[in-house]
Amino acid sequence: MRGRGRGRKDKRGQVEGGPGANTKRCAIYTRTSTTQGLDQAFNSLDAQREACESFVRVHASEGWTAIPERFDDGGASGGDTDRDGFQRLLAWVDAGRVDIVVVYKFERISRSQKDFQEILERLRKAGCGFVSATQHISTENAMGRLMLNVLMDFAQFERENGAERTRHKIHASRRRGLWTGGVPPLGYKVEKTELVPDEAWRPLALDVIKMWLETRSLTRTVQRLNSNGLLRPVRRKGGTVAGMREWTTPDVMRLVSSVHYGGFVPLGDEMFPGAHEALIDKDTFDKLRRSVNSLGTCPPAAVRNTGFLLSGRLRCGACGLAMTGASARNRHGTVYRYYRCTRRDKGGPGACPTRPLAAAAAEAYVVFQVRDRLCIPGMPARLAAAAEARIATKQVGLEEERRALRARKEKGELDRRRAAATYVGAEGAARAAVQERLAELELELEETELRIHQLNSALEAAEMARSEIAAMGEVFSDFDRSWDLLSTENQRRLLHGIIDTIETQGPGAPLMVRLVEAANDDERPGRLSAGV
Repeated sequence: MRGRGRGRKDKRGQVEGGPGANTKRCAIYTRTSTTQGLDQAFNSLDAQREACESFVRVHASEGWTAIPERFDDGGASGGDTDRDGFQRLLAWVDAGRVDIVVVYKFERISRSQKDFQEILERLRKAGCGFVSATQHISTENAMGRLMLNVLMDFAQFERENGAERTRHKIHASRRRGLWTGGVPPLGYKVEKTELVPDEAWRPLALDVIKMWLETRSLTRTVQRLNSNGLLRPVRRKGGTVAGMREWTTPDVMRLVSSVHYGGFVPLGDEMFPGAHEALIDKDTFDKLRRSVNSLGTCPPAAVRNTGFLLSGRLRCGACGLAMTGASARNRHGTVYRYYRCTRRDKGGPGACPTRPLAAAAAEAYVVFQVRDRLCIPGMPARLAAAAEARIATKQVGLEEERRALRARKEKGELDRRRAAATYVGAEGAARAAVQERLAELELELEETELRIHQLNSALEAAEMARSEIAAMGEVFSDFDRSWDLLSTENQRRLLHGIIDTIETQGPGAPLMVRLVEAANDDERPGRLSAGV
């Protein structure tokens, strides 16, 4: 319902009505990215509001008047719209209590082009204008809207460039042989942002390399390490130990593949001379590289498993871990596709009794189960609703993590500015301590920015998956025809959207398919023999 005094527009766009019909109620929105200085008597939010109030007074002859209500967000990122003051402003706009939103600069609203477009459309539907006190562009005409979009494109470009600049900085550091953060290889620790040998764990790392060169087998190396009681330390950044556990084949592969032990730093497929000390001599390192290369190159799991429809949903009933897709080629060139238990794959046949499961038979059975259940009245609509709710829940978790990281980033930037200011006046040992702290903050900020970039990509993927749910109805209504027309990737995404878990118990045991509703009548076992 519109606010009083708003009136209605005639065919020429003029406002007509009772007293005060020409008044345009202006809501001023202010935002700062950090909390620095907000405790002062006159802070950045006050300065922004003062500039906007002056702008509104200039247009007083046109009926503009500032609303006394304040819509402020101090210490809030512009990367999203989840801000208390801004959400309250949107509620006022939706209720028809605002005619024009005034900001100091357009980027105060959002730095995301997608969010900004959605906000403009929401304001347009509410009949609300949008102006900046310092950037003389108005949404009242087409040229103004075009220029506004250009400005927001530049703002988003700068935001996205942050992650790219961080990657370039890391690449440049690695080319110089420097350590760029993360968990150090076993046998090393981090001191003052540099890798140095860790005498406590150097012998264990050398033992693993020695066993690998003797056996040339990941499985046998794991078995020897675990049978000898040589547990693997679980280490955090910097090298501190959080606990101990048994070795797995990926652990050994990761260790013997690391070029750090030969005194190098990796960058993609290249390696550069490192600034750290090598743990093994050149001859041993060359033998290690040749033995690892003899295994052949293995593409990333995400690429290798794209053709496996059930990866990510199929679990081992014996140990509860995931079953991942793999393939093998015999001497005649025939390719066999199968799903294998992660625990058995890492720890050998003795780690889990579940044998590999033929991929074609498992996928055909699951598709049959899905087709059968779609015939239940009302089931397609229930599945689509449940899939959308599942994605929405995932998005909430990603958004919460992103908000926490953005707050951490802002705090880190503030700490870095304070440390930089202290560094200028420090001398001697105090100056060296501040310099070390600055280096730590730089690494933390780089890692935070990279994780934020990953979360942005994950949220975009979730939004894409959510939009695809709308197309599920057409697929469900004619499943037999539509399923064969879908690409393998689309088939996989559809199954992942409506299936919660698939569980196998081994040879001859039931394969359980549980849909996202997790209703009892949706759990139907079927017999499927294991093996390749």
